[in-house]
Amino acid sequence: MQILKPDTEEQVVEAIRDAKAPLSVEGQGTKQGFGHPVEVDTVLRLAGLSGVTMYEPDEMVFTAKAGTPLAEIEGVLAEKGQCLGFEPGEIGKLWNEGGSGGTIGGTVAAAIAGPRRFAAGAARDHLLGFTAVNGRGERFKAGGRVVKNVTGYDLPKLAAGSFGTLFAITEVTLRALPRAQAATVLALEGKEPAAALRILRAVAASPFEPSGLIHLATGGTPRTLIRLEGHSEGVAARAAELSKTIAKDARRLEADEGARLFRAAADLHTLFDPETTLWRASVPPARAHDMTTRVQPVAWFADAAGGILWLAFRNASDPAALHAAARDLGGHATLVRKGPAQTDDVFPPLDTATLALTSRVKAAFDPARRLNPGRMYKDV
Repeated sequence: MQILKPDTEEQVVEAIRDAKAPLSVEGQGTKQGFGHPVEVDTVLRLAGLSGVTMYEPDEMVFTAKAGTPLAEIEGVLAEKGQCLGFEPGEIGKLWNEGGSGGTIGGTVAAAIAGPRRFAAGAARDHLLGFTAVNGRGERFKAGGRVVKNVTGYDLPKLAAGSFGTLFAITEVTLRALPRAQAATVLALEGKEPAAALRILRAVAASPFEPSGLIHLATGGTPRTLIRLEGHSEGVAARAAELSKTIAKDARRLEADEGARLFRAAADLHTLFDPETTLWRASVPPARAHDMTTRVQPVAWFADAAGGILWLAFRNASDPAALHAAARDLGGHATLVRKGPAQTDDVFPPLDTATLALTSRVKAAFDPARRLNPGRMYKDV
């Protein structure tokens, strides 16, 4: 296996332009278990493109090279009292417990987001612009430094979740958010799933402005968690009122425990047995209990008041059944960590028209199929 390690954008252009065969595009390679294996002889590793190249705290916007470690980004923002609003986790240990941390480019390309996505939006909502190299070896820029600069095709929305199949992202511009002055996590213990999810939906529809709504059923006593963030006085008042109304008798967790639980919900790997098959399902929150009842996972947790479900299975799951269940309930499912048997049904199956459109988009950016061929869909 040949590994190309460019240090500059120009070297990325040369590597792709000169490629005689398809390439596996990655940052640190922490998420290679997500999606189909890319069966190639050459890896294009972009971890050498590292560093924050622009940061304007007053404007809450920064630009970083794609290989910059996610932890470094978070550290730079924390020094100015800011954070990544979509709360991405270090999910790479789902596939490799001893692996290193991920990069900002890989985080965006895989559209990784944590519990705050419910309130602040997904990775694609914070991506203002990016620079990339397409499958022809052509460098291009898309988007800008502010939302109003996005005209024509909104390529940042296309980049998030493209898994390196269209272009190799070399630099990203993202907006940051102020770090909350205070945070309180309210916990309800031992609630039955249907009751717990009803409470979370009620909080989501309330004026209490939660920044995280999760139900953990991953071992031990189930826990229903409500996170409130903001100014200390406002957080305290909202927590007190919630404990009297929608979340009656909820107790406040110690700050460290609440932060640990929500970090675990972002990172994922500590919540599930490493031997389990893991799925992510997105369904209307009101159908979350129907989904868990229908597919019977051995462990699961609900994020976004049930809108996102992480479902673990002891044995190799039935991909067709999982996809059908999510589709029947008005959503879709993705196989995040495979069991012993490989499957072609990792991402939601596409109908004929959508598959044709997906193939046309791939051909427009990467006509020779040089970049991560088959990572998401066979022959795309």
